[in-house]
Amino acid sequence: MSLDREIVYRGATLAGGEAAVSGLAEAPVFTIPVTAQQAAAMPAGTPVELGIEDASWTAVVAGQEPDPESSEIVVVTLEGAGGPVCGDECDLVPVTGESLLNSRIITQATVSGVVAPSAALLSAADGTVSVIDDEGVTHEVTVLASAQGMSVIEGAAAGLRVRVPADAGAAG
Repeated sequence: MSLDREIVYRGATLAGGEAAVSGLAEAPVFTIPVTAQQAAAMPAGTPVELGIEDASWTAVVAGQEPDPESSEIVVVTLEGAGGPVCGDECDLVPVTGESLLNSRIITQATVSGVVAPSAALLSAADGTVSVIDDEGVTHEVTVLASAQGMSVIEGAAAGLRVRVPADAGAAG
């Protein structure tokens, strides 16, 4: 709750009906204005981390709407997991005007694991992916992420020497 000091002050005459008190709705609405290109990388369910003062909250993208004031901007609406984005700390959000919070949009989650050259991956017709070691043995793997010619995989031991490029014809 916030009292408008321009309306209510010592000596002020109030007639009734003045908009003197401001307060947040039950749950504040959190939005992020982005370009259409940025919005394309933020489908519903994309995690977003928000911070204000010493508090940090996790939200997800709930929806997107074009900004009525700009044809180049998309307004991304956030929601919390089972409640308000700010949880029980909504009193940290100012009750008047817009608030600018630090935010981080997680478009690619951090992964860890064994890294192998993408050229060492062999894709089968049934959708399985494998690597072939230097002795010709096939090891089925799961690809967690790929970038710049390298892939993070599960299912192969760290230090396993693999064939590059993968050659199924030489497998034993």
